[in-house]
Amino acid sequence: GIPSSGIVGDADPLMAIEDALSIYDADEVVIAVGARDRTGWLGEKLAQRARARLGIPVRHMVVDG
Repeated sequence: GIPSSGIVGDADPLMAIEDALSIYDADEVVIAVGARDRTGWLGEKLAQRARARLGIPVRHMVVDG
């Protein structure tokens, strides 16, 4: 496995990502969302906004299950 950690962040997902990046030295951001038919488009829109604003790679993953 890959070591990971987390915190409770801002209600605005993009602001929460930026807050976390001010604390953690990340090489990449991974945005994982539920099945595409329910929330996948929300995650993709967030990933696009994050890619435009952050200076590191952003990966969008859809998790089914």
